[in-house]
Order: sequence, then structure tokens, then C-alpha cells
Amino acid sequence: MRVYLGEERICSRLVAYCTPEEVVNERRLRAKRAAQKQGKTLSREYLEWLAYSFYIANAGIETWSAEIIGTLYRMRWQIELIFKQWKQLFRIDVIRGSRGERIRCLLYGRLIMIHIVPRIYALSAWYCSYTMDSEVSAVKLIQWLQRKGRLCQSITNNRLSLLMEELLNSLSKGLLKQKRLRKTTAGLIRNGIGFLESFS
Repeated sequence: MRVYLGEERICSRLVAYCTPEEVVNERRLRAKRAAQKQGKTLSREYLEWLAYSFYIANAGIETWSAEIIGTLYRMRWQIELIFKQWKQLFRIDVIRGSRGERIRCLLYGRLIMIHIVPRIYALSAWYCSYTMDSEVSAVKLIQWLQRKGRLCQSITNNRLSLLMEELLNSLSKGLLKQKRLRKTTAGLIRNGIGFLESFS
């Protein structure tokens, strides 16, 4: 497939994976439930398409083999989730007011928090991984930092070290991800497990 933008030519390719049966069944079940809620009936053709995973890549075969595309897209999805968290938890997409000074203050304040929180998360993630063999939930961690203005107060009162001590003691009390039967994207990448191997 070739796409032309003015003088520039961009070559894209479609990569399709045949998805394992248990994943296909799960997809079809979810699709049928969603269709029932909307009073629709899914066609046989649509249900057959759910047996495949499709990706479009503009990197040539010599750059990325078909086997690695799915893994790279999984990594890209993690970045999408970060932006989703910024919108959901830091309200980066909602700024009220019309005065330039107010808008700049709100925006800079949120960007500063977005800069600080991942460092706290990284330390917590490292600690959970090496002391508990678990993963910390970014959403639960951010909500914990926001609750009672913990993070803001610790920055204002110059007590970040006390906050970190309290945080590390609280990790096992509701801030960890639930145990999953399926490995997380981070775990798959860390163990060098490719996209197609990850379903078994």
C-alpha cells in the first residue's frame, strides 16, 4: 500500500496475525454482549474477522520483521495509556478560565506534577518488583498521592522523604496490581517473549 502526501511517498504494510483460539473466543463473547446491549446482531463475516489481529506499519520488512510488529504496538499502547492517565488523573485536558496567567499557572502546575509523579512511580515500581515480586498500580498510586493532598502538602512542607517512607509502607495495602494469569506487557518485554509466543 502506498500513500502520497504531495511529493513524498510513504509505504505502509498490513501485518495480520492469526489469533489463538482462546483469545478469539473471548473477543467474540465480548462483541456479542456489546451487540446485544445495542440490539444488534453480528454477521458471520464480522465474527470471522475477530480471529485476526491487524496492524499497519510504515517500516519496511528490512527494519522490522512481521514477528516483532505486535510486540512494538503493545509497547506503543503503554504510551497511549500514559496519556489517558494524564487526562483522567491530572485533568491535563480541562482548564477553566480565560485569563492567560491563570491558564499558564494551571498548565505549568499540572506539567510539574506529571514530571514528579513518574519518578515516585518508578521508585515504587522498582521496590515492588525486587521486594514483593509484584507490580504497583499507577492509577492507585496517583490516587493515593492525591488523597488528602498528600503530595502537595509534602512538597509545600519539604517532607518528600517522609511521604516516600509512608508510601513504601503502604504499597502492600491496596496499591498493587491484582495478580493476573496473563503476563503484563512489561513482563513480556522483560522476559523477551514475542507477540505470538505470549498467548501460549
